[in-house]
Amino acid sequence: MTLSKDFHYAEGSFLWIVNNINFQYFSILITLVSAIVMVVVSYMTAQPEYEKIKSLTYGTATDEDRAKTRASWHWRDVLASCVVLACILGRICISEGDSMKVRVRFARAPPASSISAGRARRSSTGSTPATPAALLFSGSRTPMPRATPRSRWR
Repeated sequence: MTLSKDFHYAEGSFLWIVNNINFQYFSILITLVSAIVMVVVSYMTAQPEYEKIKSLTYGTATDEDRAKTRASWHWRDVLASCVVLACILGRICISEGDSMKVRVRFARAPPASSISAGRARRSSTGSTPATPAALLFSGSRTPMPRATPRSRWR
């Protein structure tokens, strides 16, 4: 997103990095931030009373809860689950898993000399800065896999 054609974030600034980060790096970053927040909040809050969390999870289930759960299903429920699993496994075995295959073809990587020449050319024009941060956060340098449709159907 650009506010105007001549507006750019200062190279290397926090907003420039956020704007140019590859989504895969961002997903790793946001996962780490979420884990840190979860741990910090859990250490900063008081431990809940057992009566409030009793029967909330498997770890806090009582014998009475287990008996209620066991009494809530019948052999027909188990049979229906087995039939569904058999249908799924049968479909996989019949098709030999062929319906789930997707061939991935990678673009051929250019020679290393042309990559460095391209980086130097782009950095001299100013369109793509060749700083270490730009090379790390730009996703355009990585060849992306292309899924190709299957050539035949059974």
